[in-house]
Amino acid sequence: MVNPKRNATLLSIVIVNYNTAALTLDCLGSIQENPPSMPYEVIVVDNGSSDGSVEAIKKGFDRVLLIENDDNLGFAVACNQGARKSMGKYILLLNSDTRIQPGALDKMLDFLEGDKSVGLAGGKMINLQGNPLPSVKPFPTYFNIIGITRNSLFKTLFESVFSSKLRELPEETTHVDAMAGGYLFMRRKALKETGLLDERFFMYMEDVDLALRMKLAGWKTMYYPESVVVHIHEGTSSMYKSRTYFYHHISLYKYFQKHYPNRFIINYLLLISLLAHYILWLLDSVLRSTLNHKENIET
Repeated sequence: MVNPKRNATLLSIVIVNYNTAALTLDCLGSIQENPPSMPYEVIVVDNGSSDGSVEAIKKGFDRVLLIENDDNLGFAVACNQGARKSMGKYILLLNSDTRIQPGALDKMLDFLEGDKSVGLAGGKMINLQGNPLPSVKPFPTYFNIIGITRNSLFKTLFESVFSSKLRELPEETTHVDAMAGGYLFMRRKALKETGLLDERFFMYMEDVDLALRMKLAGWKTMYYPESVVVHIHEGTSSMYKSRTYFYHHISLYKYFQKHYPNRFIINYLLLISLLAHYILWLLDSVLRSTLNHKENIET
């Protein structure tokens, strides 16, 4: 799967793996079954897995370029490691819990080749049942943060008041604020101007931060629904849900701290609010889990 003529590579696919051996092997298999017609390479960055991932990848996909980390360095760091090793004109950040669909890669590459103003692009994500998943992201503000916070306890109220337009998927190719990093194409030329992912984000918000930097540098971020990928929603993060949700909250705070550095008091209040929300969510999750367990015992 690694193109021997790396200098001619058009697409570099970077996958970060952390204890998701089965998912990653299925993802690699989907690339092998539905490869682009143009020269490409696949780079897997393993973040210190202990589930036999490395051995399984070496055995099943010996042409994959494998980078082995001793510890979990975070999503942004691992993606950047892969990007620095890559040779492609375009770099695809691909979650390990995705499945490439027939023609998806060629369609996106044709689109990117046809519009030189696009720095970032993402396709349509669907679940195993074929239903679309939210992949378009708005830039966070102090006013919309409740609505875009993952699993927000107040999301139902927010949606009823604001009509839930923040993550609505367009029906056609559209210029958007940001795209989810699980299926994100990056133009190397644009990255040379903006830099790679910001490694202060351990996970989450690195994609939105990059999209904002692309916008400020004059590059567009596009949603291109003709390129479709199956995403086993939260297939990786669900295994460590409380930990990943904590990282999401901290990354939100870091985003505002980075882009609004002079709003110290507001950012401090935001941090307190995010931590309070996380604690409430954690308590709510424990309570729901306890009640479900009790109901299962009684039935």
